[in-house]
Amino acid sequence: MALWVIRTLFLLIWTGLGSYLAWRLELGAWQTVGVVLLAIIIGVTVIAIDVLVPRKKIGILSAIFFGLLLGTIMGQLIWSAIRPALWYVEQTLELQARAQFETVVEPLVNLLLSSLLCYLAISFILQTQDDFRFVIPYVEFSRELRSSRPLVVDTSALLDGRIVRLVQAGLFDTTIIAPAFVLGELQRLAESPDRAERVRGRRALELVTELRNDPHVSIETPDVEPPELRHVLDPAQKLVRWTRIVHGKLVTVDANLAKLARAEGIDALNLNDVSDSLRPQVLPGDRVRVRLVRSGDQPGQGVGYLDDGTMVVIEDGRAHIGKEVEATVTSVINTHAGRMVFGRIEPTRATQRA
Repeated sequence: MALWVIRTLFLLIWTGLGSYLAWRLELGAWQTVGVVLLAIIIGVTVIAIDVLVPRKKIGILSAIFFGLLLGTIMGQLIWSAIRPALWYVEQTLELQARAQFETVVEPLVNLLLSSLLCYLAISFILQTQDDFRFVIPYVEFSRELRSSRPLVVDTSALLDGRIVRLVQAGLFDTTIIAPAFVLGELQRLAESPDRAERVRGRRALELVTELRNDPHVSIETPDVEPPELRHVLDPAQKLVRWTRIVHGKLVTVDANLAKLARAEGIDALNLNDVSDSLRPQVLPGDRVRVRLVRSGDQPGQGVGYLDDGTMVVIEDGRAHIGKEVEATVTSVINTHAGRMVFGRIEPTRATQRA
């Protein structure tokens, strides 16, 4: 409501300025109406642009402000340096030409110089704003204790969904960065003709929205890519280089991407490794109770799963498929797909229940 009050006041001020300008220029009635209408149209256009672009970034505003300030200062300094040379040129001209040079050429040169430097300064700051940490856009009074290394998430981590729960649980107390091309891939999946991909993509986008709405979670979705990444087409390479630029850690469930990042000296966190670390430890000699649901790859084997999803392979367990058995762990193997537990049924301790 307060914003619309400000917009209304802005429109009234522009209308008043149009009327004042027409009065000072002593225009006729129709000309006055035209000037006032032009002022109203300009005001309405500005308000319409403001309404149509609801999400604005203070970093862009700061870049423009500092760019204009820096460009203006540099322009005046350079103008002060070249002004004496122009004065000598002016002295060689005739009186009439000298007057035109002083009233037209010099102000035009000054304006062009200042505008050129302002443009270059704004362009430079906008393209390097990830390295330029201005005080105003990045003030976050509740983030002093957060880790200085952000987490860069890829598409597979967001589709997996576990990263959201881990962050909300407070395990990762740092900023999460989801680059625009990662969200674009999720949007493509959300619009896929394949129903399974569509459901997964929409769910991942909902999780990103959930993180954004959580006041205890810091998430950034930068729209502007660093200049050095604009010509990188491979998403994996772009993620790895983006992680290096922000001095962060790559989060993924893609084992090959994690290996690529580590090969290039980038810290990578595979959520499957985190999940395995949080599972209860099972050691050889422990007894586990598991329900066998299918046969194994080798003759006589039965396969079941613990509550945390760990696969358990029971020797001579095929005859007990569909039943719950108590087995002794003989070995534990860690693979790229997770942890596998092997065991056998002790005849004296076997308990079977339908």
